[in-house]
Amino acid sequence: MLPNIVDCEFFKKGAIYSGQNTEQAFIFKLKGAKDYTFVFNCPACKKSNEFYGDFVLKKAKEGGKQKEYVTFSCKNCNAEFMMERLKARARA
Repeated sequence: MLPNIVDCEFFKKGAIYSGQNTEQAFIFKLKGAKDYTFVFNCPACKKSNEFYGDFVLKKAKEGGKQKEYVTFSCKNCNAEFMMERLKARARA
């Protein structure tokens, strides 16, 4: 079950892919929590995943721009996935 967004320090929703299969993935960190929560159904093996951990970031250059990706894997089949980590805009 997903938390109320007002209870989160960080919340990210994105799509993950395996071949022709696509699933939604959620990464969030509750206020005051030590770890991030990863929730998704694996598009490769279809197993449900919910686990806690730290961000593992990978940097890659795309179209001349440096981007950061959060990497994580299915606890059942070890398929690896990446979601772009978007930085929050600075507010004036």
